[in-house]
Amino acid sequence: LSCIGNWRTIIKKIQPKIVHVHTPKASLLGMLASCMERVPIRIYHIHGCRYYASRGIARLLLQQMERCIIKMSTKTFLVSNSLRNYYIHELKISNEEKLALVENGIDCSIFDPDQFTSDDPENFRNKLGIPKDSFVIGFAGRLVVDKGINELLLAFQELSKKYSHIHLFLAGSIEKLNALSPQAVDFIKNGNDHTHLLGYIRDMPRFYSSIDLLVSPTYREGFGLTLAEANAMMKPVVSSNIVGCVDAIENGVTGMLVPVKDVKSIIAAIERYIRDPELRRQHGMNG
Repeated sequence: LSCIGNWRTIIKKIQPKIVHVHTPKASLLGMLASCMERVPIRIYHIHGCRYYASRGIARLLLQQMERCIIKMSTKTFLVSNSLRNYYIHELKISNEEKLALVENGIDCSIFDPDQFTSDDPENFRNKLGIPKDSFVIGFAGRLVVDKGINELLLAFQELSKKYSHIHLFLAGSIEKLNALSPQAVDFIKNGNDHTHLLGYIRDMPRFYSSIDLLVSPTYREGFGLTLAEANAMMKPVVSSNIVGCVDAIENGVTGMLVPVKDVKSIIAAIERYIRDPELRRQHGMNG
């Protein structure tokens, strides 16, 4: 209530023609205040489905919250076609014209594989002293439960028993919200010398150039931006067969899409790329 009051004070002061809100909680508060102050154009921008991986009461509450925000908006933007279709059918939005597709994308002049060589001293493999014949699996994103980190770590542990030359690069930070288990955090930090926590990285093209395969077993996504970036860098991708990811990856062509939370399928997909360099090269080229 305090936040809504602050919103209304600001809106009264600056008299905006447009209020453009993002993220579920801020959008609910901002949209309520904007309606109360009769802002003529109210845009809700959806980057991902918050309730996609939720169950039970939490899912029902989040769904109702989304319906309310969309109803109060004059226009709702969604970042992928599968996300828009999901909202139409799952939330049963009758006014489909209100849901506008604003497609996501990347700058391919930045994500250009030709600007890097394997001998680059700034290559993460070289900086970490990893042999050139190693197979490096990469992940880029927040290190939280909903990004499928638990499943990725389990898959990597199993594969490590069979393949001694594999390494795991984790580009991202361990976060407290939606936090990993203490055991998962301990493995990331102290598990073995083949797991590398790189932290927050600004030079993502260099990161992609240092890996052989991107793996993103996420539970929910608006659009798989890191998947598109890896593909642009000619790297194949293993990701979840869910809303958002299906817009970025063509299954069996630029990567492999696996069932969400299915560790065995993640292992099988990674292993196929480890054992088949030509498939890896072809899917990277297609990407």
